[in-house]
Amino acid sequence: MLERMGFTPEAAQLVTGDQGIDSVDELRNLDDDKASNLCRVLRRPGGTNAAGAADPGTKVSARAEDNLKLAIYYVKHQDRVSRAVNVGEITLTNVCKLIKQRDTERNHTDPDTPPMIDSKDWPKTMEAVEEYLRQFRGVNDVPLSYVVRIALAPKPVLTNPATNYLTLDEEMIARAPILVPGTAGVIADLEVNGPFTESFMTDRTTAWDKIAVLFQNHEAWTYAKPARRTRNGRAGFFGVYNHFLGPNNVDHMASKAERRLRDVNYHGEKRNWTFEKYHKSDAHEALSLLFQRDGVPPACIVDGSLEQVKGEFRRKLKEASCRLKQTEPYSPWQNAAEGNIRELKKGAGRKMIKSGSPKKLWDDCLVLESYIRSNTAHDIYMLHGEVPETIMSGETSDISQFCEFEWYEWVKFRDSAVQFPEDSLVLGRYLGPSIDVGPALTAKILKQNGEVVHRSTYRGLTPEEIVNPVDQAAMKSFNESIEVKLGPKASIDDFKDLGIDEPPILDRYEDDDLDGRMPDPPDEELDATPEVGDSYVNTEFADGEVTELTANAIAEAMFAQCDEDGNEYVLFDSFVDFRRDGTALSLADQKVVVKGRPSLRRTTVGWLLCCQWKDGSTSWEKLSDLKESHPVQTAEYAVAQGIDHEPAFNWRKARLVAGGHVTDVPPTITYSSVVGRETVRIALTLAALNDLEVKVADIMNAYVTAPTEEKIWTILGPEFGDQGKKAVIVRALYGLKSAGASFRHHLADCMKHLDYTPCLADPDLWMKPEVRPDDGVAYYAYILCYVDDILSIAHNAEDVLRRLDKYFMLKPGSLGDPDIYLGAKLKKMKLPNGVEAWAMSPARYVHQSVKNVEKYLEENLSARWKLPSKAENPFAIGYSPELDDSPELDPSLSSYYQSQIGILRWMVELGRIDMMTEVSMLASHLAMPREGHLEAIFHIYAYLKQKYNSRLAFDPTYPSIDMSDFKECDWKQFYGDVKEAIPPNAPEPRGKDVDLRMFVDSDHAGDKLTRRSRTGFMIFMNTALIDALSKKQATIETSVFGAEFVALKHGMERLRGLRYKLRMMGVSISGPSYIYGDN
Repeated sequence: MLERMGFTPEAAQLVTGDQGIDSVDELRNLDDDKASNLCRVLRRPGGTNAAGAADPGTKVSARAEDNLKLAIYYVKHQDRVSRAVNVGEITLTNVCKLIKQRDTERNHTDPDTPPMIDSKDWPKTMEAVEEYLRQFRGVNDVPLSYVVRIALAPKPVLTNPATNYLTLDEEMIARAPILVPGTAGVIADLEVNGPFTESFMTDRTTAWDKIAVLFQNHEAWTYAKPARRTRNGRAGFFGVYNHFLGPNNVDHMASKAERRLRDVNYHGEKRNWTFEKYHKSDAHEALSLLFQRDGVPPACIVDGSLEQVKGEFRRKLKEASCRLKQTEPYSPWQNAAEGNIRELKKGAGRKMIKSGSPKKLWDDCLVLESYIRSNTAHDIYMLHGEVPETIMSGETSDISQFCEFEWYEWVKFRDSAVQFPEDSLVLGRYLGPSIDVGPALTAKILKQNGEVVHRSTYRGLTPEEIVNPVDQAAMKSFNESIEVKLGPKASIDDFKDLGIDEPPILDRYEDDDLDGRMPDPPDEELDATPEVGDSYVNTEFADGEVTELTANAIAEAMFAQCDEDGNEYVLFDSFVDFRRDGTALSLADQKVVVKGRPSLRRTTVGWLLCCQWKDGSTSWEKLSDLKESHPVQTAEYAVAQGIDHEPAFNWRKARLVAGGHVTDVPPTITYSSVVGRETVRIALTLAALNDLEVKVADIMNAYVTAPTEEKIWTILGPEFGDQGKKAVIVRALYGLKSAGASFRHHLADCMKHLDYTPCLADPDLWMKPEVRPDDGVAYYAYILCYVDDILSIAHNAEDVLRRLDKYFMLKPGSLGDPDIYLGAKLKKMKLPNGVEAWAMSPARYVHQSVKNVEKYLEENLSARWKLPSKAENPFAIGYSPELDDSPELDPSLSSYYQSQIGILRWMVELGRIDMMTEVSMLASHLAMPREGHLEAIFHIYAYLKQKYNSRLAFDPTYPSIDMSDFKECDWKQFYGDVKEAIPPNAPEPRGKDVDLRMFVDSDHAGDKLTRRSRTGFMIFMNTALIDALSKKQATIETSVFGAEFVALKHGMERLRGLRYKLRMMGVSISGPSYIYGDN
């Protein structure tokens, strides 16, 4: 059994032999802590073996340890459901089925709100009390409602196998032991004397505490109170139940009803209108109809009424494998369908009021309104621009039978009851299409006598018939007859609760005229003949170049140099003066103390500089604006005027920059790489998996700490004091093309000095074999380098960075726990399953990007665009970028579009994979973006504004993999006896092993213009998302199979590369990679 759980034969022998865990009873006595201690003892080195050598300990993988805990849980769960445990049944497949149940019990919380006691509806009240108890857990984590089940003994095993229960909780409620096994006797005696199990005795006391609180201030307390002395929750519950719902009460209610009926006087029928009578208990018939016509939904959400949670309704759902979900009592807003039901009622009410139909026809109108809504497009992302009927049936919706006639419209149909010589075409009212009656386009038609018939041959009234006095008299007679048969026509007073007098809210289009009138036509018709505007003109530029341009292009360029007020854009020439007012910060006020430490205030408030422009004009501008637009000129002017010591200038960062652009450097000494984002995700997952520290630091003045690899010199200027002399540059100054590579090589020499070696799969990941001193676990310590940002992962990560500080000075205050890394918030969080994991959140980066876009729109494009007020999805419903034929963007907006694509792609890299496909689709239009594409960018930012706070957690939890999903096939005759190519230079694996899974799919012919498909896949290491891709395929596949195959090939290549990287990082991979697809 232990070998099935992943133990090596040697470890299994030690467990059963030396430790004595050789039976199911021994497993039953263990718990998680004891299992962990057992595995720790096996792993711990010490003593000598049979050969006299030091015993290194026995290898027990973390997976095997977790499986052992599952096996222990499996044995105890079998006891909870009164089932015998056979060692042969303790397989990995069986125990893994309980992972979800175990996690649910570990994360369980008791309810806060007790149910309401409704004296007028005791069946519902007692059901609510039972459901309330179900939300608590007993000493063995069994739902507490098993205490008040009717049967003392568990249901028989053979007639009620586990597959008959929807959930494991239901099985425990039905089969948890109340009596000591083997007990027999009279039920009445057993209810009082037992003997009961110890767990039941404790649980019925807990149940009493809950029941007493519910009934103590209610009339029901009289019948629960006798159980107070023994604190017997079962006796208290059934004391109330038997009084209000028992046989005596039923007889009393029947006698009362009989007496009331004797006092009723019958006066006959007032109307001859008859209805087919329905009862609430017939609700299951509607369920059968739904299954037959539309199929079985994955879940059915109900409001807790008895006819929907009990009896035939529940049985049919169970047989169809449809999950039954129940909303909280008196909380209709928890069911998304309630909103549609409300709109359905409103729509039907409006139709009845508008048409003047009788209120009694509400059910037919409701059916018609339902079909209309099912065949109408809605702004729902899951519909992808289709109507609900198309999504449900898989076929294009046919709206022919809904668009020809309105509700209660006048029609003429052929009535076989009319005899010659009368006209067989008689008046009727259209009530909607007939379902399951007659051929297509058969309709329900209301006759003058109030009878509803089904006819496939009918037509609307012609305009002549509508104004014909004879037909008008017939219509008047028809309405009078219907009013006698079915009652008066519906009015607004009949639907007050629905609010149908409020007009529906409709979307406003951009071309809607605000005052409802069409714009006035121009005074004269414009000449569209392209005579002047399209003529070509030879244009000479300042550099002497002559280009042939159209007059329209010249006019557009001239117009682009003016703002909306007609002012011309001007270029900066020089500063001519400065001034400051009383609000400017003085030197004496600049120094402040913050948290006991001296600091300098930084502000440019109160300072203005006079700018002279190229056209000779001057203007006073704020220093805060000029330091952003002309920082170098501002600094030079401050030095020249001797005001650089002022607080508005003296805090500016100075840096010596070389003009590397004037030198010709070979590419071999300029290339500098950084650690991959995929590597960062892997490292953070491994840190949580192996319980290691994560610390970060930032190197101060990174580049200038490294010697330059170029031979370069310069002539000194007056600022050096030795003007005219030649100087050799020996440091990697900012601005040199090789500065990045020089710093990287210098940092690499330091890493090697610290005994770290570069990973061959990612040279900016440095690794070193370590042993954790507290438990002797061997692992690899990692250092990740992204230029001067350093991330250390080890059991003593802070000590590692302090050693690095001796060689490279770290920025003060930068060494510590991660906060912002690569633009994303990095934080350790506790997941719902109790596991601690690192999470990356780009929320701050996203929030600032949205603010920048809003500022840009307000300052530059406020008259044309603004962010949509509502954006539930990255793209507007039905939008396809490849089909966009809006005008092309001008060069300025094209450049802005390209910059925004870069920002959005970085957001995707930081974890916003929810918009990965949309950004990829827009990125394919960088060469020629259009206005519609820019609007799509703004729609994405509106979506991010609403949902900017996201977090990507790197959960190290091992996934539950159902091996039955993967069928083994023999391919040896095609490929031979091949095995995975393990790199011969791969380091020895250390730390816990990992699982790899990939989910892959394709969107066949998703590009509507080129018919190219799109590849999409996600790769998980354990439960952490490590890599994801959405990319258009390079080929055009004619079949779904071809597109799926290309996607699978692409994902496989990425997966193989990831397996290689993990092996070169010293990570053990537990087995094959598991790939999930839908083809």
